[in-house]
Amino acid sequence: RGEPPPAPRAARASRSAGPGSGSAVLIGVELDSDGNGDGGQWPPDIPGCRVLGRADNRRQRAEIVQALRLLDPRPEKIVALCSLARTPDRGTMTWLGELAEIAPVEIRLTDADRLPGLGIDTAQRREDWRRLAERFGIELEPPA
Repeated sequence: RGEPPPAPRAARASRSAGPGSGSAVLIGVELDSDGNGDGGQWPPDIPGCRVLGRADNRRQRAEIVQALRLLDPRPEKIVALCSLARTPDRGTMTWLGELAEIAPVEIRLTDADRLPGLGIDTAQRREDWRRLAERFGIELEPPA
């Protein structure tokens, strides 16, 4: 809501990290509940991803950043599981952009099956996430 944030500075793009040689890590960001968004519990089973934790508050976000900086080798990518039931915001995208300075970030959206019952247009919400991810230079996994 309000004025859109300015486009990311070129300096941010130049600080984006390339993939590391470690396994991908999974973090939960902007999840709508304690579940993984598909009726199961956290953490979901995503093959090839080591679960790092959830980032529901500042303390957890700081712990995740610290853990990522300590990983050796650096992860191939950071998979951020986010709920389509939540509206994407600039603060979340800014934080994910900071994580992209450690390893590439890929957003995976979940909860699409819940949106009609919540009165949320699924296509529009996906577009909201896509636009904001693009503005911050973050990869959004294409819809399945």
